[in-house]
Amino acid sequence: MDKTKISEIIPIGIVLPLLIILGVEFLISYGLEFYNSRQIAVIEEKKSFLNSKENEILNKLKNNEGYFLFSQYANISKLAKERFSFNLLLDKFNALMPKFLIIQNFGYDSENNLISLDLKTKTWDDYLKLITYLKNNEYFAIEKANDPKFNEKEGVVEFQLTLKLKNKFFQKQ
Repeated sequence: MDKTKISEIIPIGIVLPLLIILGVEFLISYGLEFYNSRQIAVIEEKKSFLNSKENEILNKLKNNEGYFLFSQYANISKLAKERFSFNLLLDKFNALMPKFLIIQNFGYDSENNLISLDLKTKTWDDYLKLITYLKNNEYFAIEKANDPKFNEKEGVVEFQLTLKLKNKFFQKQ
């Protein structure tokens, strides 16, 4: 029986680089897994620290009635100063809009300063006058406009508009 070396059966020149690549790949994946687990632990530690600080501050605020009352008063006074009453809005809107306009539905979104309207005009000419007026107006901007439709039964032009109120609308004159 012939004795053969293992190097004659498996060529070391081909297998050794593959083993080295597999070893490096294993070390890199193990290192990344360790790094990720460490980062997750650090994040959890920071979250628990922030939650404990938040609860601590919240408890201090709840127990400090003077600060709590002061903050409530400050919030109320700020809201009162910035409040633009709905009646004033309607009065100013009516003063600025043409008199030939027939308003079917009026909606106001105070957060976005949007007015949504379902409107009618008696003629196409009135409709075009209104659109031209709104495009050149310093108080309103047309946010969305639906296509107008002529209602033959009533003999009017029906359409919907959404107007954005510009900052100048809210300024006192």
